[in-house]
Amino acid sequence: MQAIKTFFGNGLGIGVLVAGFAAQAAVFTFDPDGPGINDGDNISSFFSGVMLSSTGGGDGSVYAASHGLAPTGNRVFGWNNGGFMDEHWGRSNAPAFEAVFTGFLANQVSIDYLSDLGQVGLEAYDAANNLLGAVVGGPDWDPQTLTFSTGGPDLIKRIRVTVRHVGGADFGLLDHLVVYSAIPEPGQTAGVAALGLAGLALWRRRSRRN
Repeated sequence: MQAIKTFFGNGLGIGVLVAGFAAQAAVFTFDPDGPGINDGDNISSFFSGVMLSSTGGGDGSVYAASHGLAPTGNRVFGWNNGGFMDEHWGRSNAPAFEAVFTGFLANQVSIDYLSDLGQVGLEAYDAANNLLGAVVGGPDWDPQTLTFSTGGPDLIKRIRVTVRHVGGADFGLLDHLVVYSAIPEPGQTAGVAALGLAGLALWRRRSRRN
């Protein structure tokens, strides 16, 4: 991630030093078991760096829902099914789980799941909403991790995860979203660069006065 460091000169005012991007990818974890989260909380905008949503069903939001078979910890991502909390994304009326990354673009995304009969699919889209690719995980009663990596210069802005409904099978838990990225969004890069230039100009003006 890009860091902004503020430093103070000896009576020369305040400048802003814009540090370079780290060579290694940053890792962001979005987990319904995170600190400050309680059962039933709406966590759609709880995490910095991502907006979560349920699209095509429910009320559009994502919640923290407790479940005894959670792949990681004690809670999973849930949705509002007619006024009650539903942990199962494999129902016939279940929405898709979506995550839009804000402030950075990703080159790899993974999510944990547990599904009894239905396949779990993950689609990745770029900032122009072009489909970059998709991966599918088979049903399994043991927790699994579904991972999509661009494997190249393309970057992920949004993911969409669905659990296929099979007959009477409703099961399908989603949990523990992990994102790998070292690339900020262009808008943030420009904003930080402008801030750096503004800080440098302020430092120069105050230097001339002294």
